[in-house]
Amino acid sequence: MAVAQAYQPLSQLYNIHLNIEALQVGKKLAEEQTRQQRQLIINAVKDAYYSLLQTQSALDAVEESVKSFREIDRTTDEYLKEKTVLPYQSTGVKAQLAQAELQAMTLQDTLQSQKENLNALLARDIRTDFRLSGIPEELPEEQDLEAARREALDNRTEIRQARLKIDQAIFARRLQKAQYIPEIGIQYLFFSPFSIQGLPQNVNHLGVNFKWDLYDWGYKKHLLDEKQRTTEQSTLSLTETQSQVAVDLGNRFRKLREARATVKVAQLMQQAQSEKLQVLLEQYKQKAALLTNVLSEQANMAQANSQYQQAVAAFWTARSDFEKSLGED
Repeated sequence: MAVAQAYQPLSQLYNIHLNIEALQVGKKLAEEQTRQQRQLIINAVKDAYYSLLQTQSALDAVEESVKSFREIDRTTDEYLKEKTVLPYQSTGVKAQLAQAELQAMTLQDTLQSQKENLNALLARDIRTDFRLSGIPEELPEEQDLEAARREALDNRTEIRQARLKIDQAIFARRLQKAQYIPEIGIQYLFFSPFSIQGLPQNVNHLGVNFKWDLYDWGYKKHLLDEKQRTTEQSTLSLTETQSQVAVDLGNRFRKLREARATVKVAQLMQQAQSEKLQVLLEQYKQKAALLTNVLSEQANMAQANSQYQQAVAAFWTARSDFEKSLGED
């Protein structure tokens, strides 16, 4: 006896198509989640980069302070030999010089550790030496808030995932709605009782299968309503996420603008204080200014440097937060 049977579904092909489309959306969602993890790594590298910039800027300021103290110390030693200053004054200058040199050495060690860490994050030799640039020019997005918001709405992974979840909910609803479609298929049967006498040698059968659950006591409608509510919730979630992203970007846009302006003010004050200190140093060499005045001005210079470093730190933090808000890779 030989039996062969084949079945070709017809109406179920629509369900298969919907399932394939739903799987494609699931794949895109998984890719977006991978992109989100990649952005976390990128942000970690940027944070390390900006921390290094802060340390490098602080080191530059301290090295300038060390140069000033060395000049003051050299001149004071000459005056000590001439007995125009007292020994304790010279010792005080040397103590401040030593403190500034210690601070510079600490910052150099910190800078070197941060360079090694950044090299490791970039997967290159940790001994690779480099120097970073200073405060960069404005990004195009810093000049136009609405353009920045449009870019963020296109790039932010939270929004992309929310849109994909809407697509998932829509396909789930369509799949549930497809349950109302009857199951229709074509069936072919071949039967050959070649060892049985008296029966036909070959029997071919072709038919149509039809199955439809006509009464389900509202179960399918209940499931369909549930899928519809899920779709509506996903849509509301997208709207809420878009609003949150727009508000967050606007806040970080304004903070970055304020931070850049603060850096400019602090930089001008630092420059003015440096020029004033140079004038006093020259007067001190010409014995036209007292050591106490020079040291007082040096303290003012240190305060201006500190304010500048605080402004720089705030700027890089604001810059990092703004770039994260844009959602760029």
